[in-house]
Amino acid sequence: MAATPASYWVGSSNIDPFSLWLSREENVIVHDQHFVAVLRASLEHAIATSAQRITPEFITRRSWYGRSRVRAMYQLGRLLIGLTGFAARDEL
Repeated sequence: MAATPASYWVGSSNIDPFSLWLSREENVIVHDQHFVAVLRASLEHAIATSAQRITPEFITRRSWYGRSRVRAMYQLGRLLIGLTGFAARDEL
């Protein structure tokens, strides 16, 4: 018989400034085993049926224009967040 933990860590955060300051990622501790089981099944189904693995080959298959557009939109997003003060230092 396997030991069953009394609580579960749910969530993940990337350790980089964008994720920690701007993405508003959350981690919670859940004590409801049924909720955790339903959430896990839902995530595993989503990954199995609709996830796209991002590999170096996937990136290089994209056109130069497509890669440049993604990079430009990322930088534009960072600029707009900075200009609007969305991630003001006093919120940290």
